[in-house]
Amino acid sequence: MKKKGQISFDFLMAILGFIAIAWFLQTTLTDFQLNQGETSIRFQQKNIALSISEIVSSARSLEGENFTIKFKVPYISTPGSEKIDCSVDIQNSKIIITSGNISEEIPFRKPNVNISNSACGQTLEVANI
Repeated sequence: MKKKGQISFDFLMAILGFIAIAWFLQTTLTDFQLNQGETSIRFQQKNIALSISEIVSSARSLEGENFTIKFKVPYISTPGSEKIDCSVDIQNSKIIITSGNISEEIPFRKPNVNISNSACGQTLEVANI
């Protein structure tokens, strides 16, 4: 037969086990949400960079003509948050989209056109030289 102190010890161990499992699940869920947010931001950054690359590639076929192509860079957002600012840096060999400390880049071959660097919510212009 169990003594009164044994039941209290078993109950205490069950409570401690429950707290440990709850803490583990909460930590795992928080890490998952952070990873999902970063993945969402990277996906949107890559889509913006690919859109810019496609627009500039279209401009390549217009070389020698007088043209200006305008593209409004969309904002980046995550579920349950406001719009996130980003910057667009177009270099000769790559396009870099940066939001806070998260950055995504794609390889790129810049044609002989003028391209203005931009930011989210602003207009990027591609024009002939």
